[in-house]
Amino acid sequence: MGTATFRTAVVRTPGGPDSIEIIDVPVVEPGPGEVRVEIAAAPVNPVELGVARGLFHAMGLINQPERTGLGWDFAGTVVATGPGVDVAVGTRVAGLVDGFDRDFGTYAERLVVPAVGLAVVPDGLDLVAASTVPVNGLAAVQILDLLGDAPADGNRLLVTGAAGGVGGYVASLAPDRGWQVTGLARAEDEEFVRGLGAEFTSDAEPGWDAVADGAALQQRGLALVRDGGVFVGVQPSAKPARGVGSPCTPWWRTPTALDRAACSLVPRPAGCRPECTRSCRWTRPPTPTEPWPRAGCAVVTCSSPDADPGISGASPALRPGRYVEYLTDVGIRRHDLREPAGRPPGPRLCGTVSYGNELRATMIWTAGFRTAVISPYEQIQLTEPRGFADQTVRQVLHMAGGGELLRVRLTNRYGRTPLTIAAASAATEYGQRALTFDGAERLTIPPGEEAVSDPTELPVTPGADLVLSLYLPEKTGLATYSHQPMETAHIVGGNHVASPVLPEAEQVEARFYVSGVDVLAPDDTAIAVAFGDSWFEGVGSTTGANNRSVDFLNRRLDRGWVVNQGIAGNRLLRDEVGEHALGRLDRDVLSIPGVTHVLVHFGINDLGLPGMSGEPPVTADALIEGFEALAHRAHAAGLKILAATIGPFAGAVYPGISTPEGLAVRREVNDWIRTTDTFDAVFDVARAVEDPDAPDYIHPALDGGDGMHLNDKGAQAMAGAVDLETLTL
Repeated sequence: MGTATFRTAVVRTPGGPDSIEIIDVPVVEPGPGEVRVEIAAAPVNPVELGVARGLFHAMGLINQPERTGLGWDFAGTVVATGPGVDVAVGTRVAGLVDGFDRDFGTYAERLVVPAVGLAVVPDGLDLVAASTVPVNGLAAVQILDLLGDAPADGNRLLVTGAAGGVGGYVASLAPDRGWQVTGLARAEDEEFVRGLGAEFTSDAEPGWDAVADGAALQQRGLALVRDGGVFVGVQPSAKPARGVGSPCTPWWRTPTALDRAACSLVPRPAGCRPECTRSCRWTRPPTPTEPWPRAGCAVVTCSSPDADPGISGASPALRPGRYVEYLTDVGIRRHDLREPAGRPPGPRLCGTVSYGNELRATMIWTAGFRTAVISPYEQIQLTEPRGFADQTVRQVLHMAGGGELLRVRLTNRYGRTPLTIAAASAATEYGQRALTFDGAERLTIPPGEEAVSDPTELPVTPGADLVLSLYLPEKTGLATYSHQPMETAHIVGGNHVASPVLPEAEQVEARFYVSGVDVLAPDDTAIAVAFGDSWFEGVGSTTGANNRSVDFLNRRLDRGWVVNQGIAGNRLLRDEVGEHALGRLDRDVLSIPGVTHVLVHFGINDLGLPGMSGEPPVTADALIEGFEALAHRAHAAGLKILAATIGPFAGAVYPGISTPEGLAVRREVNDWIRTTDTFDAVFDVARAVEDPDAPDYIHPALDGGDGMHLNDKGAQAMAGAVDLETLTL
């Protein structure tokens, strides 16, 4: 007789999903205190994708000589037991195998594990659903341990991602700790969230006593906490906001016997305290007629390659091979605004799941950051163009979206000489990486061309900053640039790309030679583009504070993000400043993978710049025709278009900008925007920021100081004018 074997998924040489192999390994008999489980289901976590890519090998966390196993949590049936085990053969169990550096995992037909690390699955819970509980449920218990019992004087808890893998469990369990729970989720998930016993909102305002950030909103989630409140998030080792909160050591709960998590999630297994026993009222297992909600999808390990997982009642979107969604990437961090707090380290937990035998997620490169650029040779110049020679240029890019891999987009679109970059690096809170282009650190971009870096394994969080450093060894000529991004570039002589700081650097408010950063995201990631003028680019807001209207809008979203393609001085109908909107629409909006919505704010410069430049004035009919053309092209590309009314500018201090004729056209066009069916939605910026006693003027409290631009509060009011029901990403 031959040796009995079973199949398991492993990685020998990391190289992405294609490096995952299915191999046969010998069946191992359980030793003392161990059991062998026949696996029914094992979720796919983001960590497995990182293992397959070699991310954790590169970090020195994996050092397996032959192969690395995949899979953390599982559910199945005990088929053999070793000495000293009181779990009977045939018992349905769930469990978790933690750590990176191991040659086995839960993506297998069988698994030998310590019996003390198992929890009994109740009869009413399907094994596929049960397999999703250990990581996500354990993470929820960790979050609640960090939050602690609700104080008597402040028990209002907001759970972001309340319809997700971790957030749903937090929303269910938090009332037992005295918290009054409100779940933040998409409108279509209201019934599910309320079914957990929580209140519901799709648009939370600041002022919460505590926020459990299951959706990894990070800075946007932290902004919702009142002064003195508590923020607990799931993003690994991530500080959610610059200058806000208290950094601390991440805390990971070591899941021996799934102790408190098992007690919280399923009836009491051996070793759990009797008082932990409770029903699974909140787990909502699937039935033959009811699919599991969005929080509970899983990989089904079949007995043969052609076997059908047979999940009756499952949505077609959850059929085998279909990537579902990221639920969470769990590494508990606490940011207590009252005092710093730390916890001892332990294993990292993750919890993303999908149906199917294909251990692969469908991912796309899309825009995590964009910045629209202009020519330094234009006639109308609001800032002074410049060039470089033997200098390092360091720039802060505020990311709208995030991911584990990124690519940087460099541009010499308007240059007249070749642009040589001898070295480049990107840095986030996770570290610094040298950028390469087709494997080389040095590249030359011809005039009129662009370049995209090789994919770089450098995680970046939505709402965080990426620092880009470029060494420009030769004379560049005047630079292609973003001229008023409300961010500062730092410039020093020589090559200082790898230097942690740039002492005595020259500071210039502009961005040079960069047009964007791509991130690798699930293929159902939805992106919106803010396409317009200085009211999007951020002129008038505080430099370096990330208080542009688009930044405020991103803080309101719980799914997807908005990238900023605003150009100060940009017009709908005529070039300068920058290429006019109809001319740059394809490049700056329609070309972005995953874009579903475009928000537009144009008109102020069409009406104001002619009085300063001596051009003929623009008529209301011409502007309306231009808006109609813009909407037609957006709709033809399958996008929804949200139009802003033209903001007030009667108080502009710049000569020639504010004229009675231009203001009259503004009023006429705004009346049309408010009443037309040309757009999918309208956000009435004009009324949100106008002075009620003088509607052609910006409200004094919202004025950036020049009568034409918005300050931080004005930018927030502009973002608040967008009805999120019309921006469902």
